[in-house]
Amino acid sequence: MSWLMGYKNTLIAVLFVFVIMGFYSEYRYNKGVKEGRSDQVALQQEADAKVQELNQKNLEFIAEQIKNIRVENKTIYNKAVKEVITNEKVYNDPNCNLPASGLRELNKALSPRK
Repeated sequence: MSWLMGYKNTLIAVLFVFVIMGFYSEYRYNKGVKEGRSDQVALQQEADAKVQELNQKNLEFIAEQIKNIRVENKTIYNKAVKEVITNEKVYNDPNCNLPASGLRELNKALSPRK
């Protein structure tokens, strides 16, 4: 029976070690998660700072470019093309059938301009 006590004590010691290891693993896991989160927060803050810096540089660049805009008034001389407006009917073939929409556009084009 004394050998059975040895097994019991060994079994209790092994279970105790497993319980302690479980608690320690849980502690390390939670600590790792917290450290990971803090690392992520630090990386995000660093990225936000870079984005803010680039936005500021872009705003400065745009302001400089806007400041350099010069307004120039120029007179442009082009050769005019003569347009002849007549009241003669150019489209008067009686055999041609037009839909109503085409006829409206034709009459609109032939009407005198203002």
